[in-house]
Amino acid sequence: RDRSRNKAINKIITARNKNVTQPAANNTPLFTNNRSALLICGQVINDFSLIESNGTGINSLAFYKTLIQTLLDKTDLNIVFKAHPWERKKTNVLKAFTLEALALHFSVTETDRSPDGRLILLEDYNLKSIFKQVTYVAGINSQSLLEAAFEGFQPIQFGNAFFAGKGFTSDYHIHAIDTFIED
Repeated sequence: RDRSRNKAINKIITARNKNVTQPAANNTPLFTNNRSALLICGQVINDFSLIESNGTGINSLAFYKTLIQTLLDKTDLNIVFKAHPWERKKTNVLKAFTLEALALHFSVTETDRSPDGRLILLEDYNLKSIFKQVTYVAGINSQSLLEAAFEGFQPIQFGNAFFAGKGFTSDYHIHAIDTFIED
């Protein structure tokens, strides 16, 4: 068990994501109020893990809209949505589709905040810099959730990621947003 654990830790430490390079660290505060913040790590809209989830697929954009709106309506959390930077390069997408759709839906531009100041949408922003400013990390199925776990978070995993149910995530069905908020 220790050997397996050490191997897993070494994989995270030495990981080099072939698709994503991190921008330089950024210490600029994302929010000026004293509320806790939740980071939602976005996934590429046509990622295989979403398309083939339980043989039915997951509409990530619809999920993100519902999650963000529910959080805005039922909590006082600040919300950071971090779009997946590879979406601009992914075949059949070739733009920041999810980021642009969320910006239009919530009337927010990248690095701008929602009218109440609680929602910010980011794409080209250092992930560890965001981790330093949030209390919770959530997502559907993303390497960033593994990175969050390594940084000491217990990531909130919606859907059925390959690492779900291993004890280091809080797992919820994508239709259980209210249950997640109650918890």
